[in-house]
Amino acid sequence: MTAPTSERRIEWPKLAAVGVVCMGQTFALALAASVIPTVFREQGLELKDLWVFSLLMVPVWLRWLWAPLVDRYGSRRFGRRTSWIVPMTLGAATAYASLAFWAPDPAHLGPVAVTLVVAAFVFQTQDIAVDAYTLDAFEPHERGPGSGVKTAFESLGDAVAGAGLLLLYSAYGWQAMVCAAALALLVFSSPVLFRRETERVAPEAVRARPPSILA
Repeated sequence: MTAPTSERRIEWPKLAAVGVVCMGQTFALALAASVIPTVFREQGLELKDLWVFSLLMVPVWLRWLWAPLVDRYGSRRFGRRTSWIVPMTLGAATAYASLAFWAPDPAHLGPVAVTLVVAAFVFQTQDIAVDAYTLDAFEPHERGPGSGVKTAFESLGDAVAGAGLLLLYSAYGWQAMVCAAALALLVFSSPVLFRRETERVAPEAVRARPPSILA
């Protein structure tokens, strides 16, 4: 007999770990869509040129094109979701760290925007896998509390990016800020390496591995 929902144990450490992973999503979004444009504006970028940062929404609009691929394929050994999350996080973090090579000068808007768009495509792929990872992790009776934990950590990620990174920029400059942001992305995604992924489908449904540094 199945135990009543009220008697089932909620694994709060698991919910917190998943919340930290989700925190990275809002952190990255705030960094690219709010923090970096603010820095460029402070450095003299004209208002009419801020439209360039709206290109970061293109991967959001198009993610449905490759979402089925991410959902269907994965590594049985490392986890269907983890085998996407880890390499995509490394790719996005590398892209953000590479911004240190360009000062936040309006003259460098082109290469910075291209780098951010590429990072956005990579990160949207990671976001698809994180969404699935979250759904897989929560048992039915954990979805209510899990949703609250997820929302709380996402709000924290937005605050850390919006306030923390700008304070870091004011104190130590552009290079320190973007490198710290890249490191933070790695830290936020690290829980996927330390907790066993919940498998919600039969192993034979995993067809193949995605291109992965873990392959």
